[in-house]
Amino acid sequence: MDRRSFVQSSIAAGVVGGAACADGALPAQSAAGANGSSLVAGVPPTGFPGRTGTPGERDWAAMSQVDMKPPRPIGAHVRVVGSGVMATTDHPYATEAALWALERGGTAADAYITAALVQCVLEPAMTTLGGGFGVTCFDAATGELSTAGGAFAFPSGAPASEPYEEARSWTGFGAMVPGYVRGLEAAHGAHGRLPWQDLWEPAITFAENGFVIDHTLWAYTHHYRKMVGRFAGPGRDNWFRDGYLLGVGDTVHLPELASTMTRLRDEGGDYFYTGPFARKLVDEVARRGGGITMDDLAAMQGFVSPAWKTGEPGGAPYRD
Repeated sequence: MDRRSFVQSSIAAGVVGGAACADGALPAQSAAGANGSSLVAGVPPTGFPGRTGTPGERDWAAMSQVDMKPPRPIGAHVRVVGSGVMATTDHPYATEAALWALERGGTAADAYITAALVQCVLEPAMTTLGGGFGVTCFDAATGELSTAGGAFAFPSGAPASEPYEEARSWTGFGAMVPGYVRGLEAAHGAHGRLPWQDLWEPAITFAENGFVIDHTLWAYTHHYRKMVGRFAGPGRDNWFRDGYLLGVGDTVHLPELASTMTRLRDEGGDYFYTGPFARKLVDEVARRGGGITMDDLAAMQGFVSPAWKTGEPGGAPYRD
């Protein structure tokens, strides 16, 4: 298998997974839902960690200190409220972030982006600013579908035809040109309503204050421990203590990720693709044997598809 085939198969799997769970409202619809039903019946229950009892408010710092993914489910953590909308993700706090965005008047796309950013912090083995991003939005009022996002691109300095080797995937050779942040911008510009800066609040707080490692995250970090601890720097410094990998129940802090997210919140994607971060990324990838260039990053663009209706030529049937 060459590198192009490997990456294409990985991207296809990611796109299918993202599209399957991303159906939501377009900006023309309010967060209350197409039928005008209320988002939240009363106020959010306060039994869930970090809830203040006021819609649109959360104590993210307090929330980050509780393990919400124990091996055995906790009945008190059930958090279904209201009617008219639904948010679900892999992580309870990402779901909570999505609900928070909806409570503040955001669209489903705002909720999706906010949750995805939280997942970049809490589930870094599956979601990352260095990857690709995609969302599919469905407008119940018009019956139209639209997709938005940003895909990977092959580095100009590393031919896609080179054979894929597992050992080299741990080096700069395995680094692709990331489309995630440009995808966020495209999706937010087309389908978002909340200010760009607001979407980053939960994720930055979790990264700054640290969060409890749950059994799922530990399983991933343990499996990839040799990769995480291979190079000196934030990976080794943040995830290891006295030479040992952090375990379930330990708190991990990600100050470098918090700093990067803060700059993205304040400066937008140009910081990542043409600014100081881009230069650092190119230099680090090159030092590890990769071929991403400044031109590769500057050329990255997000996308928004034309809207289409189900049943039209080229469109697939939409199912709730």
